[in-house]
Amino acid sequence: MQREERGTLAVIIFSILLALAIAYFITRAITRPIKNLMEGMRVVGEGRLDHRLTHEGGDDEFASLSGSFNRITARLEHTTASKEEMESEIVEASRLKMDCAAET
Repeated sequence: MQREERGTLAVIIFSILLALAIAYFITRAITRPIKNLMEGMRVVGEGRLDHRLTHEGGDDEFASLSGSFNRITARLEHTTASKEEMESEIVEASRLKMDCAAET
């Protein structure tokens, strides 16, 4: 009976270790993309609008989320560039207007 109990105990311990290893890899597969997204948000929040995420996980939710993040930052980058260009044009137009007013 002791030999049978030791065998059962060994199977239980092996099963627990295997379950822990599987849980570790699943958790890592979930948390890594979330950490990458958080880091990307931090970088973009600091003003680096050219930052893009890469996701090598295939066609899952994280790939979709990374794609959405990249589209949003690209649009934000484009909008910011357009705004800066408009501001420059307004400044130039104001300068020209002031020059014309000074000449008359």
